[in-house]
Amino acid sequence: MNHFLYQTSLVKKILDTARDGGIHTFMGTGQRVNRGFMAFMRKLANKLNDLSKKNEEVLNFLESIPEWTEFNSNILSVINLLESKPLASDPRKKEVPTSSGDDYFDLIYKLKDVKTRV
Repeated sequence: MNHFLYQTSLVKKILDTARDGGIHTFMGTGQRVNRGFMAFMRKLANKLNDLSKKNEEVLNFLESIPEWTEFNSNILSVINLLESKPLASDPRKKEVPTSSGDDYFDLIYKLKDVKTRV
């Protein structure tokens, strides 16, 4: 566990990727594209959160990093909420209202705002 947490710098890489927004800009053309590993990084972050609920050493390590707490509460939770929403609705089913009252585009704007502050 020591090697996994301290020597691989996995948490730092996850935070750096989130800070960059997952966008890569080509130097020659200026074209911007999404990095393909953002979903994988999100899954790793979620697995670390799950592991921190079961292992006190992981929990203490993550709590010692202030950026992780901010990332977890502001960015990762919004991304998870967006990813959990259906892409389309079945017209035969009634629309289920969301508990928070936020629609999809409000969540996207909130996420962009949080990323620009980080």
